[in-house]
Amino acid sequence: MKKTILTLAAASFVLSVSAQKSNLRAANNYLSSGEFVNAKKAIDEAAVNEATATDPKTWALRGQVYMQLQNMDAQKAANPYREGATSLLKALSMGYKDPEINPSLKVAAFYYFNDGAVASRAKDYQAAYDNFGQTIALHDVDGGARFKGDKQFDTVASEARLQQIIAARELGKTNELVAMLEAAKNDPIVRQPYLHFLLAETYTKMGNTDKALSTFEDGKKAFPGNKDLENGEINLYTKSGRTEELLKKLEQAAVNDPNSPELQFSLGNAYMTSAFPKNGSAPANYKDLIAKAETAYTKTLALKPDVADYQYNAGSLFYNQAVEFNKQMNAVTGNSQAEQRKYEALKVQRDALFARARPYFEKVQSLLESKGGNMSADDKVTYQSSLIGLREIYTRVNDTAKADEAKKKLDALK
Repeated sequence: MKKTILTLAAASFVLSVSAQKSNLRAANNYLSSGEFVNAKKAIDEAAVNEATATDPKTWALRGQVYMQLQNMDAQKAANPYREGATSLLKALSMGYKDPEINPSLKVAAFYYFNDGAVASRAKDYQAAYDNFGQTIALHDVDGGARFKGDKQFDTVASEARLQQIIAARELGKTNELVAMLEAAKNDPIVRQPYLHFLLAETYTKMGNTDKALSTFEDGKKAFPGNKDLENGEINLYTKSGRTEELLKKLEQAAVNDPNSPELQFSLGNAYMTSAFPKNGSAPANYKDLIAKAETAYTKTLALKPDVADYQYNAGSLFYNQAVEFNKQMNAVTGNSQAEQRKYEALKVQRDALFARARPYFEKVQSLLESKGGNMSADDKVTYQSSLIGLREIYTRVNDTAKADEAKKKLDALK
């Protein structure tokens, strides 16, 4: 009797396997004939039956069926492509190797990217983070080997990484942000100075100043002359109380490479930043720092005179000194002869410094106006700043025509 029961059970199992394989064939036939709803019903039945649920072909077929459902107006609102992607990834995890599913994987990744963009615009950063992450995961299957050489997909995945970084920053995902930035800063498709800057900023927030400084250093090597990275490094050294370390480092670098305008410029910036701290009074060695900054900027311009930023910062050195004298003038509130003499003496010194700043700012104006409509975003900031300085200088020396001209140019930038 027992043998009869076992035989019957075995027969029942064979029938079940046969039925489920029939479902696989039906799903495939329905898919081929465009009957996607029927294909879904058949493949879903196969996916829950133990006889076929362990077959990677079941999940590969299910993934392709659900991807086709995404194209149906009555189905697309439910985003069936996501279930399709999950099934495709499951097939891969079970050892599926056939490249026939590659188009479906790629389309799913693009759908996730589009949904990530929609979420980002709506400031739903968690959804954006998750969707862009799915684009990356699909691109990177099989260790990146499956889509190796697909430049279009590489570009989309790299952009997804960039967008996921933005979302991670908004969500405060610090550890994840560091990992993504470390990868993205060396990605040839999206590499840019901002990624180094953001990574250094993140390390700074984490209290890892050394790592932040090394990130700025790497960024400067990758993007020589980038003022945001240079200024960011200088500011971090200053805020962390390591100004002397920075100056020694730059001074030695300038000695090793005396013909580098970039190094001389960075050195001049470091001296000027030290002379004019944002939160504090002038340091005891203020005059020495000013003199060294002037020397560094003079060397910079001797090596490379036609760079607007170099000209602007050299002019700013004198302009900033003039502003300090202006503050002292404003502090003179009395009307005695002694106070008036003091005021006039300060005014002479201020105007002399404005006069020294003027040709540098005018050179900036000339260099950038010669570019016409080809000014970069950074160029426009430098141009605007130089015009603001010139308008102030012209006003102080009563050159009304020049002041009005500068104002008109500033108004045109708005």
